[in-house]
Amino acid sequence: VPFRIVPRVRARRAPAMAVRATVYSLAGEVIFGPAAFVLPLLGSELHRRVREVVVKPFKLVHGLDVVSEQQLFLDVDDDTDVTLNIVFVSCTVVTWGRAGVGCDCAAVADRLATGVSSVTGNEVAFAALKDTGEVVIWGSAVSCDSTAV
Repeated sequence: VPFRIVPRVRARRAPAMAVRATVYSLAGEVIFGPAAFVLPLLGSELHRRVREVVVKPFKLVHGLDVVSEQQLFLDVDDDTDVTLNIVFVSCTVVTWGRAGVGCDCAAVADRLATGVSSVTGNEVAFAALKDTGEVVIWGSAVSCDSTAV
């Protein structure tokens, strides 16, 4: 039986859509962009590009939602523009409670005023990790003895 070779037809991909992203402060100042991206756009790529020009900790907001690293922008509402707002994270620590059980940070308050990246603790002792790598501790004198460290 004779046969013939039929050429494979490749499915056509939809052309990639280019978009412009602009990031504004809440005061209306342009912080980043407009910069060109191709859809689909992953939130991590957007964060990476903004981090190249913004050194302070921030959150990106699109509409009413915080943009996560995993968020995927598949299309845009207004032609080819994506408008985002940037909210800077102050990274300060506020404590409250009874001073006798670890809630008085007066001795280290000036070191907790800026640059705190994370805080951990228990019922009577706390530690804050700063952007510089410094660890600041406060709380009950018994629980916060760091002389051996």
